[in-house]
Amino acid sequence: MDTTHRAIAVIYDPATGDIVHGHYCEADSNEDLPNKETLEQAALEYAKRHAKKGVDLSKARVLSVDAASFRMNHKYRVDPKLKKLIDG
Repeated sequence: MDTTHRAIAVIYDPATGDIVHGHYCEADSNEDLPNKETLEQAALEYAKRHAKKGVDLSKARVLSVDAASFRMNHKYRVDPKLKKLIDG
């Protein structure tokens, strides 16, 4: 049984909902995961260092997502009005 706890945030373009960067943390307990504010700040910092060349992060937004329902290697985007992760 997998007892790893996860937290995920995505950086997205608020005009299109396109995800430009994802940030993933895992820990042995929920208490060891960063809080939402820390997770989102770390996601922005990593995005600034690792985003593809030419990606404009000046208007980017961050969304923490439900790690339990998030599937790696699945295409997602964000509904900018609902601020909700949707199939892409």
